[in-house]
Amino acid sequence: MPRCGNIQGDRVTISTVYSMAHALQLLISVYVIMASLMVFAWLASIKHNNAGFGDVAWSMGMGFSALFYGASGDGSLWLRLLVALLGGVWAARLALHQLARLLNEPESPRYREFRDRWGDSARYRFFFLFQVQALGASLCSMPFLMVAMYTQASPQWTTYLGVAIWLTAIAGETLSDFQLARFRLRHGNRSKTCKNGLWRYSRHPNYFFEGLHWVAYVFLAYGMAFWWLTLTGPVVVLLLLCRVTGIPAVERQALRSRGSDYEHYRNSTSMLVPWFPQRKSNRNT
Repeated sequence: MPRCGNIQGDRVTISTVYSMAHALQLLISVYVIMASLMVFAWLASIKHNNAGFGDVAWSMGMGFSALFYGASGDGSLWLRLLVALLGGVWAARLALHQLARLLNEPESPRYREFRDRWGDSARYRFFFLFQVQALGASLCSMPFLMVAMYTQASPQWTTYLGVAIWLTAIAGETLSDFQLARFRLRHGNRSKTCKNGLWRYSRHPNYFFEGLHWVAYVFLAYGMAFWWLTLTGPVVVLLLLCRVTGIPAVERQALRSRGSDYEHYRNSTSMLVPWFPQRKSNRNT
């Protein structure tokens, strides 16, 4: 019988079915671990009154999933090592950044808004929210899994493109985080809006490059029978950032704390995709 890792090409064979069953087992294992990790994060958030522990746990869990799939997948060894490296480095950078914010800054505005809105039931609602994030993390890990299950003899042009996108995303996310942190450290900037560097061209460049990071794995897995499952990564992340725990809450808090300064920034600057800011016409009408 052919090796179970042969999930590629257009034909779905018996070996493909066995491999997908193995992939499902790995995915379920990651979900159980993520759900358990989020329970500990929830308990820590209650003790310290800071829901930011969920963000750190999410990043750590994602890093674990990349390493776990890299070690347990049925794909080519070089691809399993590659996804473990790329996913591990990305997750470590993000977790360290979130941990630094957790230790040095107040609770994120988006979580404070939830806490204020939910009142006495916030403790239990955060538990549910963390478990939703655990499920979302499992779906987001699908690109790691698909790459780790892909049998490919050698790198193709899509491989190099995927790595190039990954490098661009990590560089952009790191730079935008650094620019925002440097802006916040300056005296008197807490009540002002950061409009420097990448933040001049996007209101959320860190979120844009976070979404772009997941696109890299689409190209790394392109060519296998189920490569389209990697699309769950960018789709779920963008849904979470744009609809659940990201942009809406952050912007509502920014409008409350910075008023007209942020209102003008919002009206003139792209929400996500970096683009040139709009300029008001000086012509009289």
